[in-house]
Amino acid sequence: MVTEKKTAKSAEDAAEKTGATATKSGTKTAAKTATKTAAKTADSKSAAKTAKVSPANFTPGDAFKKAIQAKKPQKLIEINDENLEEYHAKIKARVDELADKIVKISDTDYSKSSFKNAFKQLNDLESEFSYYKSSFVKCVPKSAIKKVNDARYKFNLNWREFNKDFSKNANLVMKNKQDIIDRARAFVAKTDWDEQAEESPKWAEGSKFFHNSLEEFKKAGRTKRETDDELFEAFADVRNSFYKFKERIDVAMTAKMEENFEAKTKLLAEAQKILPIKDIDSAAAALNSIQDRWNKIGQVPRDKFQKIENDLQKIFDELSALKDKKFEEVRNNTDDRVSEFKQSIIDSIEKLKSQIENADSKDKNKITKLKDELKGKEALLKIVK
Repeated sequence: MVTEKKTAKSAEDAAEKTGATATKSGTKTAAKTATKTAAKTADSKSAAKTAKVSPANFTPGDAFKKAIQAKKPQKLIEINDENLEEYHAKIKARVDELADKIVKISDTDYSKSSFKNAFKQLNDLESEFSYYKSSFVKCVPKSAIKKVNDARYKFNLNWREFNKDFSKNANLVMKNKQDIIDRARAFVAKTDWDEQAEESPKWAEGSKFFHNSLEEFKKAGRTKRETDDELFEAFADVRNSFYKFKERIDVAMTAKMEENFEAKTKLLAEAQKILPIKDIDSAAAALNSIQDRWNKIGQVPRDKFQKIENDLQKIFDELSALKDKKFEEVRNNTDDRVSEFKQSIIDSIEKLKSQIENADSKDKNKITKLKDELKGKEALLKIVK
């Protein structure tokens, strides 16, 4: 009885071991299958990436711009023995391009502009250059590294010198700008602008003064941003106070220019009645009278000026064309008459020569008279020619 129980127990243990073995075996098999499947999936994804980015369409700099800015390493493209040389050539070309751009920035004079944009550009270019330098050592020559280092050193020197000069000149710049503001205030205060008529030359004088003052303010230099903003705001307040006075005059002048436009429109209609031109002299006299009255009217709105001037000019052009045509006709008639006169002289010369040849040699007086007449005709022919 005991023996049977032991045998049954052994059988049960054996079955449990067999089941456990089978379970472990199944788990391992499933794991291996999953690993193979994942590997195949990864290979297919890698192949897809490789297919999308090939050396033919790869542009260093563009493909990694976001990754470099985020400072995340990114694999370039899958390379093999066939495309390795082309791949390295593209990296080297981009490295040389970056080095040249960095040198260009370092050679720029920023004393009259802002270093802010230059810093940003330089840092972006150096970040990309450093990426290639650390990831593709063989593609980055020592000459390029030296060029970049020298350029950065030069840029930093310029920056330090600029800061020294900037701090040294800040008080002088502030004083100069404050002087400009004080002069502008004095200019506005010395004139009662409400009493100035529309045609007063002081409006043009004021506009020119503030235009020149603004240019002088810009060229004075820079101080700290907050101080610069305060000074410019103070200058703008003075300038705006003048233009508020001028605004009233501009409104009145605009109305006056509209009246001038209406007057010139009537003159244009008067000029157009001359067309078509039949008598050049009378048309010229009428147009000269219109031109005199036109010039006395004054300015018209800027957006209407060109058209109305062109319309009047077309009528004058037509008169000029007729004058040119008449002159050409007169000149042609004159040329014809000159040709006829020239031919008559030539005929006279030939006739005189013939008479001299046929004259009696004893009649010396007659021969002398004919020769004198021949000389006169030849001299006249030279003048006509």
